Amino acid sequence: HEHIVTTIEALRNAIGPYIDLSIDLHGSFNMIDGLRVCKDVEHLDLLWLEDPIRWEWGNVDALAKICKQTETPICTGEIFYGAKLFRELMEKGACDLLEPDIPRSGGAIETRRIAELAEMYHMSIAPHYMASTVAGMAAVHICATIPNFLALEYHSANIPLWSTMLNIKNPIRDGYIAVPDGPGLGIELDEEEITKHIPEGMVLWS
Repeated sequence: HEHIVTTIEALRNAIGPYIDLSIDLHGSFNMIDGLRVCKDVEHLDLLWLEDPIRWEWGNVDALAKICKQTETPICTGEIFYGAKLFRELMEKGACDLLEPDIPRSGGAIETRRIAELAEMYHMSIAPHYMASTVAGMAAVHICATIPNFLALEYHSANIPLWSTMLNIKNPIRDGYIAVPDGPGLGIELDEEEITKHIPEGMVLWS
């Protein structure tokens, strides 16, 4: 517990007070220990603390208890499918922000439904996303249509091909991605660049 709190404190001190900081606890705690972490990082002004307890059926009530006892904003929802499961989170006040994974939650239309429902509860959404740049650009188009969109979580900084596989290189600039304005998703694959990353001996079928 102490190691987690001091690590988050070190991160906050390193980046200063004016950069948003979010922390994912990966559902690693029971309710009591998760609440302790949430309480002990309140002074660090986190944008959100994600999944303080493990997601299992019936844990909405436990998460609601945590959410109501801490000032730290709680974010969750990346493993849920469909707006109906998110509705229970909102009705019970079990989180402060919603984090639908766009492909897993049901795609563009279902993500819009989740966002519209969240707006009725005065909540923002911060979609989860961990896939290729193609899926990322699709997510960018979807998020650009959502009034209560906050941020798009991104996990692929350690994959060089992510930033080079499209005709748009290094699409993330200063923390933002511009919405492409071409036909369809507004992107094209750079097949020559992708070919450089194909493992030796692998056969591609066209």
